[in-house]
Amino acid sequence: MCCARQLCAVTFFLSALVTVEACALGRKGSAALEPALVLEVRNRSYFEVNIYALPSLGSSRVRIGTAQSFASSALTVPRSARRAGGSLVLELHAIGSNSSWVTPELQLFEGAVACLEIDATASGVLSRSMLYSATAPDSPGTAACGLMRSAMRHRDPRVAALAVDVASH
Repeated sequence: MCCARQLCAVTFFLSALVTVEACALGRKGSAALEPALVLEVRNRSYFEVNIYALPSLGSSRVRIGTAQSFASSALTVPRSARRAGGSLVLELHAIGSNSSWVTPELQLFEGAVACLEIDATASGVLSRSMLYSATAPDSPGTAACGLMRSAMRHRDPRVAALAVDVASH
């Protein structure tokens, strides 16, 4: 009788342990499978700008990289630097000024690319900058944000409406 109770207790303990481990592995696996986000940056200012992600209110910011002045670049935003639900909030700091700017929260959907247009005043105020999303192109090596900028330059009314909608958020 005593051995049967011990055997039952050990079996229960081992099955609970296996269940907990399986759940923990499932959570780690799903986060690891989610790809990092591509952030296409176009800096149209004299300032080099440090870019940070703000994963949640009150948490430490996560450095994403530096945008060189008058240059375009592609940076990677890890999943851990995004907010719950995959949204993105960035903090920009113009090096050499005391100016920082926090973007509005941008909700990103699967297949989207985040686009950051940096524009600063002569004193380094970054509030004219813009964060928006674009659909990733089908052909590799094609910049999604470049396609959006090209359409904006050519006054495509569908893109103009999207830009106004993004700017209002």
